[in-house]
Amino acid sequence: MIKSSRASAARVLLAATPLAVGLLAPVQAFAAEPLAVSVTLSSPEIVGGDSGVKTITLSEPAPATGVSVGLRGVAYGGSVIYEDGEDIHTVRIPAGATSVRVPFHVVAPETEKAVRIQAVLNSGPTAGQWNDVARLKLLPADPADRAVTSVTLDENAVHEGTDVTGTVTLAEPAPVDGITVNILLPESGVGGPAPTDSTLHAPSFVTIPNGSRTATFPIDVAEVPYANLVPVTASLGTSESTAELVTVRSNRLTLSYEGADRGSTTKMAVGIGTTWNPLGATVKLSSSNPDVTVPATVKLPGGVPGAAFTVSVGSLAEAGETTRITATWLGRVVSVPFAVR
Repeated sequence: MIKSSRASAARVLLAATPLAVGLLAPVQAFAAEPLAVSVTLSSPEIVGGDSGVKTITLSEPAPATGVSVGLRGVAYGGSVIYEDGEDIHTVRIPAGATSVRVPFHVVAPETEKAVRIQAVLNSGPTAGQWNDVARLKLLPADPADRAVTSVTLDENAVHEGTDVTGTVTLAEPAPVDGITVNILLPESGVGGPAPTDSTLHAPSFVTIPNGSRTATFPIDVAEVPYANLVPVTASLGTSESTAELVTVRSNRLTLSYEGADRGSTTKMAVGIGTTWNPLGATVKLSSSNPDVTVPATVKLPGGVPGAAFTVSVGSLAEAGETTRITATWLGRVVSVPFAVR
């Protein structure tokens, strides 16, 4: 059951334990004073890029076993993320303590968002029931005051098992408390694995410190079944920048799986993996459909394992028609389907 409160904080109650008194006298139950959990915010409004602090307070000291409280922020098109990068965070209040402070960051919105802060007790009769405990208003950042101008990568094409470093740049130096920029990967929204057929990890956010315009963040390219073109986006909601990262399978010639509408263009990726190529490589490309065109070759600089190339779909191409894109290099051949929509 979810309960809302007009006050800035609400309470989640643990069910009282009945207390029996007397042997021969009629049994009378007394309600023990319920343990209450309240949440207050450092500010009821946060501008995209800023951070805040939640204070979780118990009505009395935690019992000997301690108390676990789950927290989350719920909003259409926005959420709250915590120091560990998760949007659901469990806070343990140790025995004897009455409160704990939790820093949090917000997903910077494009427009104003109203967020319900919810809490859940992880034990007791009400375990698993999320309850509204506070309200938070997310305000869009003013691009004239704070804006992302670029995100760059130290390598634009890598094979699996490689670490990449990204750099976010702001238009103006960050204020005293810094600015938090969200890092977005496809299929995940914020951080996490991306895309679904590869395993990439990046932090959900990076904080640019006071007086600086830049900050770096890591990307772990753990597993890649075939070549992929992965957009890496740094966002403040009202401003963002995207860099493209080509990820490739080790020791194998591979192509990405793509598709496009008639009369449009898209990009695909080709990778040669970890094969030694100090002088560079030239990969030949072809299409089985004259209305779906690719460049004749893609040239890779020495030591670079992959690259992106453009695919053009003519307006006369038939939707649903079977098209295959083929890459050839050093006698190796790979062919993948391309979907015309």
